[in-house]
Amino acid sequence: ELRQEEAARLNAICSKWSEADLQANQELNRKLLEWQQTPDTAEQLATLPTLPISEVSAEPSWTETEISETDGITVLYHPVPCNGIVHLTLGFALTDFTIEELTLLTHAASLFGKLATADYTALELQQALKNQLGRLNVAVDVTSKKDVSDVCTPMLTIRCSVLEEKLAEAYDLILEVLQTTDFTQKEKIREILLQANERLRQLGVMAGHAVGMTAVMSQYSARAAVTCAVTGYPLIRRTAKLVKEYEASFDAFSGLLQRMQKETFCRSRLVIASVSAAKAQDISALLNRLPEGTAVPMTAAYQLTLPERMGYQIPAQIGFAVQGWKLPKAQFGFDAGWRVAAKLISLSYLWNVVRVQGGAYGTGISLQRDETVFTYSYRDPSPARSLEINKGISDFIRSFCESDEPIDKYIISTLSDEDPLRSPREQGAVADAIWLSGRTKADFAEERRQMLALTRETLLDSCKIWDAFAENGAVCVCASENLLADCGNLTIAEA
Repeated sequence: ELRQEEAARLNAICSKWSEADLQANQELNRKLLEWQQTPDTAEQLATLPTLPISEVSAEPSWTETEISETDGITVLYHPVPCNGIVHLTLGFALTDFTIEELTLLTHAASLFGKLATADYTALELQQALKNQLGRLNVAVDVTSKKDVSDVCTPMLTIRCSVLEEKLAEAYDLILEVLQTTDFTQKEKIREILLQANERLRQLGVMAGHAVGMTAVMSQYSARAAVTCAVTGYPLIRRTAKLVKEYEASFDAFSGLLQRMQKETFCRSRLVIASVSAAKAQDISALLNRLPEGTAVPMTAAYQLTLPERMGYQIPAQIGFAVQGWKLPKAQFGFDAGWRVAAKLISLSYLWNVVRVQGGAYGTGISLQRDETVFTYSYRDPSPARSLEINKGISDFIRSFCESDEPIDKYIISTLSDEDPLRSPREQGAVADAIWLSGRTKADFAEERRQMLALTRETLLDSCKIWDAFAENGAVCVCASENLLADCGNLTIAEA
């Protein structure tokens, strides 16, 4: 119907053109296409300002972490300038919940702070949170140690930001929310779930590449499987089912939330407790008010059973194509300089071939420090073509290495991505994630050294991984029915 309306509008416009108007329009489009497909000249590229690589520091950006013990609990302190604000993080292990239960527990994040508690109505609570905390965020997060892929640690993470002089009141409010939120409020919970379901229903259309990324990477590690379960396709499906069967499912859903509330918020399950502030804060007054509880394993194994070549149909005339893989480190080794190669591929190959020539709104490739790699296209009129483009990555790298184009700008660009401007709260969150992963400052310094030492020989060596990736990587395409058919050999997931 939309296509018919657009065609009618186009015909109405064209019917008013003279022959000269038609020829002028065709010539304009011919010149535009020629300009889009013509690479920039060396002279044009030389006009861009550049930073000499000699000006790039060999030291990684780093937020210090001081570790202390408070009544047997490890507490992290990140000294960052916060202007009187204290950023608190508490993470509680969820390793005794199944991956299906974790998917449903994701909704706890949107329920805490919006439901009545023992001493507050929902409206009173929201006003108190705004006045006393300013910021309270609850989420299901997942972490794992470096070089570990078979197990991970899902946790319910509470993050809040509060003025230093209001810490005591904040502790009262945090515990009020965590321990006494009323998860039996059937109609209020229904209202919130309906809103969540609508947002998730739109996810495939608005950000199908994100759905695809989590789906393909779920094949390769427990952490990625849980990440997919709590943010991707399984969450879309389980939420839609919960809303559709709400009357029959509510008691079990409410019971799951109450079980999580009763068993999770205790000292024995604390995975992380951290403070980011200008000076160290004693949070024992908060920690000592948590019950001891029952300990659970700090890690657990999780798997998803999504198709290796998956299609997800969406109501749109564009698509999103994702291919992902985990490099077998024992077979290929790993050089952080290959991440610079990924930046080069994104900017000089995929952008030209998928974005400019193919008409996608966006595209890129990412190689992570955990040896996972994926390509994606965004709002793509031809996702099948974009997947085929991956087979030409190695040829592009070889062609680049035969040219005299300098590689310094790609090194600098990659390092710039490693050191974005972060707020004090974000600095603390990154430091928490690094500590949880077991990585050290020396690890990051070595990665930086390898990137700065990148040569054309290192680039050529990376061709082996791009060829293997294109041949073996899992695939997920979110697109219309006809675009999915063009991709061939996809298992279509239920919408």
